Amino acid sequence: MKKTVKYICSALVAMSAMGITGCQQSEIECFDPQYAALNMWFGTEGGIIDDEEVFNYSYAVGEAPVNFYARISGVPADHDRTFTLQAEGADLALAEGSVRTETYTIPAGKTTGTFAIYLDASKLKDPNSFTEKEGEITFRMVEGGEFRAGAEKVNVLRLKLRNYLSKPAEWEKGANGLYRPLREYFGDYSKVKHSFMIQTLGMVEFRIYWNAQKPYEVVNGENIISRGYASYLVQKMQEALKEYNASHEKPLTDEFGNAVTF
Repeated sequence: MKKTVKYICSALVAMSAMGITGCQQSEIECFDPQYAALNMWFGTEGGIIDDEEVFNYSYAVGEAPVNFYARISGVPADHDRTFTLQAEGADLALAEGSVRTETYTIPAGKTTGTFAIYLDASKLKDPNSFTEKEGEITFRMVEGGEFRAGAEKVNVLRLKLRNYLSKPAEWEKGANGLYRPLREYFGDYSKVKHSFMIQTLGMVEFRIYWNAQKPYEVVNGENIISRGYASYLVQKMQEALKEYNASHEKPLTDEFGNAVTF
């Protein structure tokens, strides 16, 4: 970033010493080493840049992170520099209490960093918030610290909020006799169980193909897994549930008050 500053030109001082006069001050364009703007975005650290992200409360059990990235327009400093975010928007009242930010740090000698905003469905004031209509809140850097706001498109983070989850069509009954029902492997359905599966496996939906030749593949945009791989995923869920229950005071229970099992 450039800014115009007034100062005595060293070159002119040298010229004066040689007997050449006629210039005392000049306005020139130069880089200000003290300038530091903070650019923020969703997407990827070094590739895709987006100022908008979608978070579905139903896809996670407990607090979950939404990563964002930051890069300084300026030179590295010899000390740690921090910044904070301020949430705003018409839907902030509905999301209040379920959103957590931190004091973020760009370490000394660095100009980039990966950070996170945290959301927790269990802390929504109304558990039905965003179940029918998508919401949105925005985050801006709090002014007054060592950084100035970044460039257009990378100075605001827009977070779309959803809170709905539909039961997979093949949970109770497989299709055409070629696909196995998910219930056969994962037991009775509940929203909490489904959310925990999404959080652990990273798939919102998948189908168990009776005669699949590969453990896992994507076909026409669908996650297709074999029966053997489905059994492996059951074991993976059992281990994840064991770790969850060991690290929480109460075991994971569903929306009906029953303990979640696999």
